[in-house]
Amino acid sequence: MGTSDLWSEALGNINKQPSVPFTTAGGKIIGIDISVWLHKNIHTDLNAQCLLAHPPYPPTDLVTSIKCLHNNLVKAGVIPYYVFDGSRHPMKSVARQQRDKKLEKAREHIENFYSRGRNGEIIDEEHRIEALKYSRDLAVPTIEILGEIVLNWMKPAGINYCCAPFEAEHQLIQMEKDGRIQGIMTEDGDAIILGANKVYFKVDVLNSKWKIYDAILSTRDTPLGSVEKIHWPAVGNILGSDYCKRVKGMGVKRCFEKLLPRLDTFTGNEIEQTIKSIFPRFVVPENFVATFNKAVGLFKHCPVLDLHGNLLPLHPLPPDSSWLESIGFDPISLLDKSIVDFLAASKFDGPCFSNGGSLHKFNIPIYNAEENTMALGCTLPRFARLNLDIVPIVCLQTNVLQCWITARLGYPYPGQRHEIERVMKAMLEEKIKILEPEKVPIQIGQWQVHEILRPTDPNVDWDFENYFKEIRRMNVVDDAVFDAYYSRDAHNFERAFLLVQSGSVMVGSICFKYCEALTNAKPVTLFRLMVVPSMKSTVISANEASEATAKQGYSVYLCYDSTTKKPLLYPFSCCGCYDGRGFCSHLLATLSVFRLIQKCTDQRTFEKAMPPSPIDLTPILIEGLTIKEYITRNNKYK
Repeated sequence: MGTSDLWSEALGNINKQPSVPFTTAGGKIIGIDISVWLHKNIHTDLNAQCLLAHPPYPPTDLVTSIKCLHNNLVKAGVIPYYVFDGSRHPMKSVARQQRDKKLEKAREHIENFYSRGRNGEIIDEEHRIEALKYSRDLAVPTIEILGEIVLNWMKPAGINYCCAPFEAEHQLIQMEKDGRIQGIMTEDGDAIILGANKVYFKVDVLNSKWKIYDAILSTRDTPLGSVEKIHWPAVGNILGSDYCKRVKGMGVKRCFEKLLPRLDTFTGNEIEQTIKSIFPRFVVPENFVATFNKAVGLFKHCPVLDLHGNLLPLHPLPPDSSWLESIGFDPISLLDKSIVDFLAASKFDGPCFSNGGSLHKFNIPIYNAEENTMALGCTLPRFARLNLDIVPIVCLQTNVLQCWITARLGYPYPGQRHEIERVMKAMLEEKIKILEPEKVPIQIGQWQVHEILRPTDPNVDWDFENYFKEIRRMNVVDDAVFDAYYSRDAHNFERAFLLVQSGSVMVGSICFKYCEALTNAKPVTLFRLMVVPSMKSTVISANEASEATAKQGYSVYLCYDSTTKKPLLYPFSCCGCYDGRGFCSHLLATLSVFRLIQKCTDQRTFEKAMPPSPIDLTPILIEGLTIKEYITRNNKYK
């Protein structure tokens, strides 16, 4: 996406400069290319499973990631202004054809995978994992997803947003020129080639940091800075862009040291002839001159909207030249007057959206009379309804099956994959109805601690000092506790052991609070700690806060009955990850740490033995205290 090698070589490895806090833009209005963020964050397993399910379910993880970004920016004093991509234009047809080819390949694989399942062929876990990889490719932003973001969140919250007539980065440059924004957040290098003054990139939501490009400071003593700005669009397309393919072999060094010093006009014809002269073995693509000239023209004269909603070129067209001659297409013919008026007003509920599609909310599945007459019209729990004629059970991922079962039992079935499939088939034959929403525990994005527990004394905060003594007062975490929480899954146990050994269980975050259940006022002791996942840098705990906030790890809650001193299962004990209904490795690692504490008499010895962070791989020296002994002792878990 964008100009090749721009962030690395052409700008002197600007992508390796230190990150700075969001607060560096405090008090400023920053324009955000939200379409880049959507495409970057939609390709996750859960989003793919939601969008490709039958019926489809809203990808709440995607919306949560955007809210998380927004909240962290606002907390730093930044005023976000989101800009969405608008209509497609023909100059991007080559890049679009490549994407469409990739989508078609993924679609064919998924359809073949489903067909094999329907025909009774053997489908194993390896096949499902491969299918999930292709499903991620098929997860793309849709009108319904934009509707969820805009109509359900941005518009009610009064957040600044608009839609570009075509490319979001083009409109952002115009907004910066007009003084409507004081910087641009994007990962698309085209914004720099287009002449942006300030670009925020390499965004680290977890730590609220980013890297900054400054049009004056960042180009000093760099290859790109040695070229007049008027020629940057030509340089960007020589290096290769979404609109013009790079000549094979033309890297940054050859471009700046060999080719550019020989150019005068920087036109496509001059560049083609110069390349053939100094690099006779290079093969210049067919129609290079025409494609190059139109691509450079698009960079200079891209169609944007001014402050009054008028469609105009970013820079004036050459005298006696038309849109078609300058940029390769006529934007007026692609955008009629009603669309321009609607875009200029920044109203997504107008007559149409980008590409002529009307914006509307996601059609979220709701209960029908066959599923539960007590919950008619209520939103179905995720994956509670599945069309198994289209996607057979054998093709569904295990977490999807567990969601389906949980929606009917109130808890996931503790067993191996073949056992889970057997239980699901039996439930189908018995036509087990879906439980009411409040009886389905821990639906991601809906369950939070304060909804089922309340502090015994609202004025008493979490206790970080006396956790060690309090944990030792509870019943011993023995094999029976592990059996109660987890199915016979060796993979979870091994992962949990690695989490403990690597220091991913943040000992400094352990705290507790005395609470009581809202339903029956049962006194409980609620422990909380943070567990850092092994494969993610930014996580959202669905069980903790009503506002999405990025943290270093998932919040794990382990709840004990204050009277019996026995641990309580979900929904009281839970992890904030997607599998946190009671069978994830993060909660298992927490139990393992509690076991360590109960077998170690001295708090200082325990804390000294535990690795201080996931980066420090110091081995645990307290012999025989982790769940490793449990794994070894029980061959059935292997």
